[in-house]
Amino acid sequence: MNHSFLNQLLSEPFRAEVGFLLPPAALRRRLQRLSLVRDVHLAVRVGIVRCEHVRAFVTEATRDFRAGELLPNEAALAALAVALETCPQDFAEQYLLDLAKLKLAEVATAARVSRECLLARYSRPKTQTLQRAFPVPPDRVRVERVTTRRGTRRTGYEASKVVRFDAAGSC
Repeated sequence: MNHSFLNQLLSEPFRAEVGFLLPPAALRRRLQRLSLVRDVHLAVRVGIVRCEHVRAFVTEATRDFRAGELLPNEAALAALAVALETCPQDFAEQYLLDLAKLKLAEVATAARVSRECLLARYSRPKTQTLQRAFPVPPDRVRVERVTTRRGTRRTGYEASKVVRFDAAGSC
């Protein structure tokens, strides 16, 4: 696997940054705030990380699976679910659905986080911009002056140059 974004989710510093596993809703919010998860999200949205990379990552993360023992990379699977939550690609939804269907005690927290992600994904209106769950850092945003109807001037943010909407990302 050659994508450093996904490899970093398996690292010991990432596990330390996540800390102990929280209840699913709180863990989802915690993971949304981590810069590495936001970077993975942007990499998927832009097309750097594709379906085959996600499959290879899941294979690598679950390689140490043993029945009756907690999976050591469960936080990485949950982080990937959070990163894929608002991605429009078909493989993102398939990953969330497959992880949410698992009824194994070894990955129970990741499965519950995936269910939380699906709830959030389906509760969003279809017309809502999917960017809001992961705000673009200020250094990656071009600030423009926009004019409202009344003629007053306000500062708005234009992030279309940062993230490209790619609906053809399925494999």
